[in-house]
Amino acid sequence: MKHLALSIFTLCCLLSIGGCYNSGMKTLVAPPVARTLASNDGQYTFYWVPRPDPIPLNRFYAIDVQVMDIAGNLITPEQASLTVDAGMPQHGHGMNHVPRIKTTKDGWTAEGMLMHMPGDWQIYFDLEIDGVSHRGQTPMNVD
Repeated sequence: MKHLALSIFTLCCLLSIGGCYNSGMKTLVAPPVARTLASNDGQYTFYWVPRPDPIPLNRFYAIDVQVMDIAGNLITPEQASLTVDAGMPQHGHGMNHVPRIKTTKDGWTAEGMLMHMPGDWQIYFDLEIDGVSHRGQTPMNVD
């Protein structure tokens, strides 16, 4: 009985290790430092890296973004469009500058992000595929 339990345990370990590696997976933006965020519907994951990091107060910065679907497939600018924005819900306003979205080979860069006030912000990532918007949002405190 002990031998059977050990064999099953070993098999499970080998299967779990084997399932973690996929040589066909694309490299994400700046792994392992990319921040991750699921879309509100759970269908997509946003991988994002602010430049510079941490996000500065009242200075322009950029965010590099890549997106994967729930199956682990990279979503490219040919398949979808992305907008990135930020706001202060407690104050009822957003940024006072509109960021520019540039496409890259495997994702997007939002340039001209500006957190002009200290405090609690929300960063919004809106991915549009086939006319359907998938939002991911994350809180960010900027001092």
